[in-house]
This record gives sequence, structure tokens and C-alpha cells, in this order.
Amino acid sequence: MTPSSATSTTRGRVSMVVDRGEGWSIAPPGSHPGAPTDSLPTAPPPPTPGDGTPAEGPVSPPPPPADAAAAETFASLDPVESPTDADIEALDAALDPVAESALDLAPPLRPVVAVVGLAPRCGASTVARWVAAALAARDPEGAAIVSTVAPRGTGALRTAGAARLARGLAARSLEPVRAAGRLCLVDSEVHSPLSIAATYLAPLVLDVGHGVPAEAALSVADHVLLVAAPEVEPALAEVVAQSMAGSAPEPTVVLDRALEDARWDARADVVLPESRLAARRAAAGREARGEIGLALTELAALLEASLWH
Repeated sequence: MTPSSATSTTRGRVSMVVDRGEGWSIAPPGSHPGAPTDSLPTAPPPPTPGDGTPAEGPVSPPPPPADAAAAETFASLDPVESPTDADIEALDAALDPVAESALDLAPPLRPVVAVVGLAPRCGASTVARWVAAALAARDPEGAAIVSTVAPRGTGALRTAGAARLARGLAARSLEPVRAAGRLCLVDSEVHSPLSIAATYLAPLVLDVGHGVPAEAALSVADHVLLVAAPEVEPALAEVVAQSMAGSAPEPTVVLDRALEDARWDARADVVLPESRLAARRAAAGREARGEIGLALTELAALLEASLWH
């Protein structure tokens, strides 16, 4: 028998053997003559964890942590009994929290475009819906908002994206007048451009008709489109663009229903031919096709790309 062990006897018979390194154990039958097996007491059950679940096999204490504060807490634990829930919580509190990468919850960048008409019936509302539909087709939600004083639309069916957008606007007390195609039409006389732009729910196009004050729209816009018809003097677009310098983004001049007119040569950034079919698709909240569709797709890509610069 080693110095680290001791034998407990009862009237000369061995009953239990305790080893200071291993704990109590039953002496194997026959190792001590005269000790019948039925007289041996049952060994105490192994310790259980703090939640009351019996441990399977011997419970080894956890290795001491490297952190000094955690090591102090660890040293206070009983090395024989399993740590309780309170002990585990104390140990976790002593450990330095693991740095977790912060989730990027910022909404995606979406353009806010102000479309300003330079003359009555110059096609600004049509261009606004064309641009909005082109942006909607490129957006993950597949929809866009048009803020206008004339929120009229045809009886076209709305897309699933426009239906979701309409519900999102309604939840923010920005009920759209109607949803047509990919677009949700919101009355700008009821809701301010700032309140709509602050939602970040979808691309936003502010339809600023001729004679409508443009200050509120220009204050929140990332881009400004000046829409002119062939009968408008090109110099007017230049004067309006100069008046916006310093208070609004540099405007892009769009010539709608373009004709062969030398006055507008190299004076418009985007030239859109006349198309009644495309105009009807704009009223229904759909993207333009053909030559107009290609021009507007390129314009929408430029509007989005400029947000990253």
C-alpha cells in the first residue's frame, strides 16, 4: 500500500480503500482474504453538475484560463465539485468578451432624383416615371417611389415589389395614392420630399412640374434633371442650371420629344425621341423600351454609380 492510500477496516475486514489522488474505491474481491463481497458498502455516487444532471464518469476541473481576472475566479472554485451555474457565469464575466464584427444594418444607397420641368407640358412627369421605372428595375426591391402633384395612373396592375413598397410606406404613414406597375405614386402636396426620402425604402423620383417651387425637392436630391421640350430655348436650361450652382447638384439636361433642331446640338446631356407607346408605359409605371429604354437604362446606371463617388 502506497503512502498516498489508506485502508479502512471493520473487525479486520477491508471495506473501502481511499486513494488521495483518485478518491474512494471498492477493494477488488479476493485482494483481502476474509472480506466477503456482500459486506462491502456501496461507493458514493459521483458528483453531479449544478443543473442536477448525473455526471458520466469522473468530472475533471476545466483548465485554468490565461486571463488574470479569470484565473482568480477559477482559483476560487472547488476543485472536487463540479462548478454550478453561478460559478460558470462568474467565470464568463471574468473573461474578456470576444470581439464580434458589427453587422452592417445601414440601408442600401438609393438615389433621390429631382425632375424639374422648364416649361408647361414639356414631358417632365413622363420623364420622371421613365427614370423611376428604370431605377426600380435595377433595385433589389423592384420598385420605386414617385412624388408628384399629379399622382394619376392608369388601371395597370402593380408588381409584387410595388405592393410591398406600398405596405412599407403605409406603415410609415406615407400612404401612396396608388401603385401602378413598378411605381408607388405619392402626393407631394401631402407629404414633404424629406419625409419620403428619409425612409430609404426605394429609389425616389421627385416630379417637380413647371411652376411648382423646387426648393424642398432640391434640398434632398442627389441628382437634378432639367427637362425641356424642343420649343424651349436652350439658353433657359443654362440659366436655370447656373441659378442652382452651389445649392443643388449639377443638373443633367434632358431633351424630351427631340426633333431635328440645330439649337439643341450638344446642349442636352440626354436626348429622348418621341414615342407614344413609351409614354403609355410610363403612365402604367413600366420601363420604356427601344431607344428610349436604352438611354434611360444608361442614365439610371450613371445615377447609381455617382452615389459611390
